[in-house]
Amino acid sequence: ERMRPRTRGVLAVVMLLLAGLHTHVFMKGAPIRARQETLHAIVHSLFPQPVPYIDCCSMLPSFPKHGFFMSHKGGADYRRHAQPVMRDLLERHVPVFVLANHPWLMDAFTPMPADVSLLLQEDLDTLHNNYLPVVGQIHVAGKRLPVSLQDSQVDMLIPGPYQLQSMAPVVINDVEHPPQAVVKLPKGRLTLSSEVNQVIVLRWHTGAKPPPVGWPQGSLIPHL
Repeated sequence: ERMRPRTRGVLAVVMLLLAGLHTHVFMKGAPIRARQETLHAIVHSLFPQPVPYIDCCSMLPSFPKHGFFMSHKGGADYRRHAQPVMRDLLERHVPVFVLANHPWLMDAFTPMPADVSLLLQEDLDTLHNNYLPVVGQIHVAGKRLPVSLQDSQVDMLIPGPYQLQSMAPVVINDVEHPPQAVVKLPKGRLTLSSEVNQVIVLRWHTGAKPPPVGWPQGSLIPHL
């Protein structure tokens, strides 16, 4: 049976609308896909082998992601339970880096009053105290600490190889290490001291070369 002219007209309008929608979505999504490809290149240059990590939405499918899905529902469930989760997550799964690809994670690394952040203050503190920026929104396991002649102690939640950035040697658990040394640190409480007062950095050592490209400018996920 032949299609009526009116029906053909309606279908033509619908096809035009769908074509316009497809073009809009493609044009809007293309820059985000390009930024995500750049992100993947940076992550794989830093971590040639997959390691556990934290982000909002499993943006790196070949890496084991930990933490709740930061959708509207996921955030509502987290807030309803009102229980900190990050310290247990770090101790249980040992995520080596945080990809702060959502404002809820960015809050841990930028000054912001707690009453406007989704994450509980204890979770913000856990992330802030256990990760350091390395490039863009990637924060690797690490700590910035004051040390002096008097012993100080710190809890290490993420064991592994760390590079010591300091002005002078530092004694860690009774072993002296020179500046720039790569030290394999155990999980648990560390005792540190130094013959001079200084602020040191212990940053996760990937042993990788610097990323081949610069950090992509703009949102990495469509709704931001």
